[in-house]
Amino acid sequence: MTAATPGGGIDRRATRESPAPPGSGPLALTLFLMALAMFFAASVVGFLLIRARQPEWPPAGSPPLPGGLWLATLVLVAGSAAAQAALGAIRRGSQRGLRFGLTAALALTVLFLGLQAANWSALAREGLTPGANLFGFAFYMLTGLHAAHVVGGLVVL
Repeated sequence: MTAATPGGGIDRRATRESPAPPGSGPLALTLFLMALAMFFAASVVGFLLIRARQPEWPPAGSPPLPGGLWLATLVLVAGSAAAQAALGAIRRGSQRGLRFGLTAALALTVLFLGLQAANWSALAREGLTPGANLFGFAFYMLTGLHAAHVVGGLVVL
């Protein structure tokens, strides 16, 4: 509701929006996480259906997956451990530990994305692209979806 002042202006005190109803934030987060989980589940089911219908996986002539994928996985696990260490620092009330844990998690997550980009580039040089075959499509779709999820976490971090 807006109210006019005697001079014809708007009384700013009367234009404040009412706060969100109690519990709407946790509800919105729960709905978002449920939608994200369903999206990931549908992606995995789609991959499994594609995989089950193929007589050979990966198809003959596909380049081997780069060993850098294992390194990227280890870096991502280390980033998760750093985030958990930051959570522990919060519980202990250690601001220094929190800062260190979050900085390490951020650095390791960015390193993970860089390693993924290097892995994609190596595979593309070998001829495995999303358009090459269903194996390439499934690989890039799942790893790209995961990278997008990690980027979303970086935004929050």
